[in-house]
This record gives sequence, C-alpha cells and structure tokens, in this order.
Amino acid sequence: MNTETHSNTRLTLRFDGEAFNDHEMDAEQVADAIKGMAASIKQADKLLNGENSIVDVKVVAFQDGCFGAVLDIIQTSVPTVNALVTLGLVASVPAIKGTKEGVLKYLNMFNGRKTKEEVKTGKIVKITLQDDDVVEVDKDIAVLLQDKSIRKNLANVFHAPLTHQGVDSVTVGLTVKGENAAKAIPQAIVTREEHSAYKAPAKLNVVTKEIDEIIKDVYFTKINFNGKDGWAAKFPDGSTKKVRMDDKLFLSRAKQNEEKFSSDMLFVVKFEYTSTTSLDGASEKYVVKHVQRHRTSSDNKLIPDS
Repeated sequence: MNTETHSNTRLTLRFDGEAFNDHEMDAEQVADAIKGMAASIKQADKLLNGENSIVDVKVVAFQDGCFGAVLDIIQTSVPTVNALVTLGLVASVPAIKGTKEGVLKYLNMFNGRKTKEEVKTGKIVKITLQDDDVVEVDKDIAVLLQDKSIRKNLANVFHAPLTHQGVDSVTVGLTVKGENAAKAIPQAIVTREEHSAYKAPAKLNVVTKEIDEIIKDVYFTKINFNGKDGWAAKFPDGSTKKVRMDDKLFLSRAKQNEEKFSSDMLFVVKFEYTSTTSLDGASEKYVVKHVQRHRTSSDNKLIPDS
C-alpha cells in the first residue's frame, strides 16, 4: 500500500501596473519570473530538507483577465522545514497586506547593503552589514540568504520585472479553494520603490563563523603558566592544535602546582569551537572554557577538579 503523503500549495504570481492594461507581458520576462520562482523554491527545499526532498512546481491556467500565473507547488511527503514560509512566499500567520516575512523581509531590510560577517550560534545567526548594523536571523533563513542561486532567482521574480516602465508591483498570493484566482490572499508584495533591495549581488563575499560547544579528552602538550595564549592540546584523532586558555580557575591551579603538572595528563575539556570560512580559506579556533577533570595516565581514573 502506498503510504506516501503529499502537501499542495497553490500560489498566484501577479504583476500590476498600467503596463498590463492590454493583459500582455514580454514572454521572456514571464518565463524568467516563473522559472526564478520555481528554482528558488526547489533550491530552498533542498538546502532546508536535504537532497531527497522533492518539490514539483507546475503552472496552471490563470482564471481571469488580470495578468499573472498560478503555480501548484506539490511536495512529496511533509517537509521538515517549510521552504515557502522560510523564503517569505507564504506567511506563517495570516498576513497584513504587504507584510513581508522570511528571506524577503530581510532582503528588504538589508536594502542592497552587503554582508561583512555572519556568526552562527545555535539556531541564531548574527549578520553584520557593511555599515556595521547587526541583524539577528533564524539559521534557516541565513542559509537561504547565503545561497547565490536563490538570490539570483528571487531577483528574476521581484527585481527584474519592476525595472520596466509601467510595472508597479509584484504580488504572491495564496489561492482560496473554489474562488477566482484574482481573489488570492496577498502573502508578499514588492513595489517598484522597493525593487532595488532584491537585486542579486554580483558575489557574496561574506565571512562566515559558526560557534559550537564541544567536549573532548585532550593532552595539553604546550602550557603557559603566565597567560591565556601559548597553549596547545593533542586531540583524540592525534592532531595537535593551538588552544586559548580561558578557564581562569584551572590556570590558577596550574600555577600553584607547576611542578606536578605534566603533559601526560589526560583532561576532559569543554571548548568553544569556532570555524571560519571566507574567500581567503577556512580556519578554526579552540578556546578552553572549562577543564572539567583529568584522568590519571596509569589507571585512567577520573579525578575531579578542585
């Protein structure tokens, strides 16, 4: 028996303005906008729910004289993260007309400003813009903001059409079953005055940092009783890395027992681990937040910290 489940969302993509008084639009512009909408949804779903998640986007006939298109978004199985909501194409709660959410909200907020740095801690990402303004976003939204193909495809929907004279707005609406598609409930509206915020950047030169808390059994192979720097530790995989000692109590104990401290002591250590990626490459940093206890080298017994 086939137990596969599906979700179906029907959206309208509508263009308004005097340019459409004759209910006509350049075929390439329409094609690019629809392709951009479909591609951004599919790419967002893959990034948020994994490669095995499948979304089909189909175009169905628009039901009145207003120029636009109706898109059926068919999701095989129920996704873990709703890509439509995360993008901002569908409101998470009943939307006030013109209210933006998700990626669309933050693109509008950034208004073309480039991103200098992104720091991820847990489910929150702090984004520092080029003018040093700091904005906090959900990690799923940050993933999509960082993706160049999504930015390009959203630009085909919400930027390119509005560069043409007579095009006043682009509206994504949620259809009501049994109603004319022209009566779709607005979910996101981008006006001509806002369109520059949705232009795709030529490149995303962002420094990305991810901060995690990890616990490892390590040997301190290099010590400095006089400061936080100048420490090194050997990790379970055999690698030796520079570490910064931020556990003041442990540093104090080490100073007091300098002659008893040796590099063959195995310690259980909580680290703040930061990985950084940029155009210049990748780097990592280990900061000792707490030396929890150490194990004797002879019988491997746990010795609690004092």
